Amino acid sequence: MTDQVPNTHDTPPATEPLALRLSEGLGVTRADFECEWTPTEKDNKLHELAKRYHDETEAYDRTVCTGPIVRDSIQAANSRELAQINRNARQVFDRIAREAASHDISKAELWHAVGRHA
Repeated sequence: MTDQVPNTHDTPPATEPLALRLSEGLGVTRADFECEWTPTEKDNKLHELAKRYHDETEAYDRTVCTGPIVRDSIQAANSRELAQINRNARQVFDRIAREAASHDISKAELWHAVGRHA
């Protein structure tokens, strides 16, 4: 008589990750998960518009602001400068958002891209 506990589970040995065995059972292969991301035309346009927003607003800010430069961006020195650059930023965003709309890009998508590009 042996002291070995019998295996009561009918599971195969764990030679592959469980998720891989389950997904292959559903007709999904590893290649379906291992794909290379390629930016779409919309992705490229979003990046271009976000970069343009930052370039245009920073160029204007540098003509108005007299504060220090922090992380490559000039800062407003007072409330008057802050009001001027905020007004310009809204105008630039609205103008670029109109162009984005012609490429089926929403204001929310543009705003998110601008935030990622910062």
